[in-house]
Amino acid sequence: MLRTGSCDSRSSSGSRQCLVVSAAAVASSSAQLACASTNAVVDAFRGVSPCMKKLFTRKSKTASSAMAEDSPEESECLSVWGLSLDEENSLLAQLRDEIELEAGKLAPEFDDHALRRFLRARKHHILKAKVMFLDQLKWRKEEAVDTILTDFVFHEHEEFAKWYPEGFYGVDREGRPVYVQRPGKIDTVELWKFTTMERCIRHHLQQQERYWRIVAPACSLVAGRLHEQSLVIIDMDGVGISTLTGEVRKIMGVILQIDQDYFPELMWRCVIINAPTTFRVIWSMIKYLLDARTQDKIEVLGSDYLDRVQALIAPDQLMQAFGGTNPTPLGVGSGPWLDPAVLSRLEQQRQQRLLELGVPASMTFPAVTANVTT
Repeated sequence: MLRTGSCDSRSSSGSRQCLVVSAAAVASSSAQLACASTNAVVDAFRGVSPCMKKLFTRKSKTASSAMAEDSPEESECLSVWGLSLDEENSLLAQLRDEIELEAGKLAPEFDDHALRRFLRARKHHILKAKVMFLDQLKWRKEEAVDTILTDFVFHEHEEFAKWYPEGFYGVDREGRPVYVQRPGKIDTVELWKFTTMERCIRHHLQQQERYWRIVAPACSLVAGRLHEQSLVIIDMDGVGISTLTGEVRKIMGVILQIDQDYFPELMWRCVIINAPTTFRVIWSMIKYLLDARTQDKIEVLGSDYLDRVQALIAPDQLMQAFGGTNPTPLGVGSGPWLDPAVLSRLEQQRQQRLLELGVPASMTFPAVTANVTT
């Protein structure tokens, strides 16, 4: 999968690919390139601010006791977005009413969790979130995304993994999925010998669908709490100016646009490892131009990353190339979403929910009873 936070000012976490592009830019030792890259990174993460703070104010004396009683989701919503879940749910209900008034009843896959990502991506502005979601519905129909998990077969996956190393690999210590990408090892010359850019992008769409419909729900089921977002590890070993130019930049640009427009708010935190000195110096200067929420999402480390990474990911969930003990290749992956028993439980839950809602099969996406990797 070719993935990554959003690169425009409307959302800081919709697309993971943006971080790869920005990271590769700043990594160049060229002064001219570094200057341009600095501007790109600032533009990429500017504009995320606490949302609608005036809607939620508590006296300091009662805040700590109330927070102690909050669920993890309530605490996160309040600390990150400045809203209680009740307040956000009220906005969410308004958003659903607005969307269904224009588009009709939504498929059950577009539950409140899915709509919430669009609401947050537009900082709880209902009209903007409505436009974003409706644009996504139109795009999904045009690209036949609803059925892509069953209709598209990426036969070249094994060879693809050699020249575009990325994928979901294990879970972090809280149970959320971990996404790994190694942009310094991308080789489009070899890629185009056996596939096309169009098929690679189609594969990416399939992987994004797989993420929000299988990977994240599987991790949530096993962890016992909701995990919609992933921890992203970007290995910059080998990244140079070639990562920013030609075919690599072109394919990343296409994927970036897709992710920020149609798959928002999927990144929890990004840890960049093996970052060159140039990158780290520039990052130390520009990060203070960004809001606190964005700064908290991104960590930039050199080659001495192991202690920090293992604080986030247990050794048995970390690939050997990064100092872990898991020998499974990145292209194969490792995680709850590969467990047939977990997939079976997910499908049982899906069927039960459809039964409770009384939803006909014509209103749902095709059932996925097996893991999709090709």
